[in-house]
Amino acid sequence: VYSIGQKKQLFNPLVLAITLLYSFYTSIILFFIPMGILQYSALDYQTLAITVETTVVLTTTVEVILHTKFWTKFNVAAVVFSLVAFFLARLFTGSPKDYFFL
Repeated sequence: VYSIGQKKQLFNPLVLAITLLYSFYTSIILFFIPMGILQYSALDYQTLAITVETTVVLTTTVEVILHTKFWTKFNVAAVVFSLVAFFLARLFTGSPKDYFFL
């Protein structure tokens, strides 16, 4: 079990560089696609921020789902609870007037 850590297979400069490049690429995509879509609309920056925030949460949740190898009832409960908590928090906080959040 510990031989992977002793051989530094999961944490070495190459893995770190690939992870940083992937994170940078993902952040560029998750920002500029909504920015390009909302650029010529009458919406404000708060609407853009909420849109980007929602896509980041959904994308992160999908990545967690795809990387999970063994599912238990606790994994399912954590994923469902995190999504429900996010949308409930977003529902009860102030949203922009022109952003229709269901």
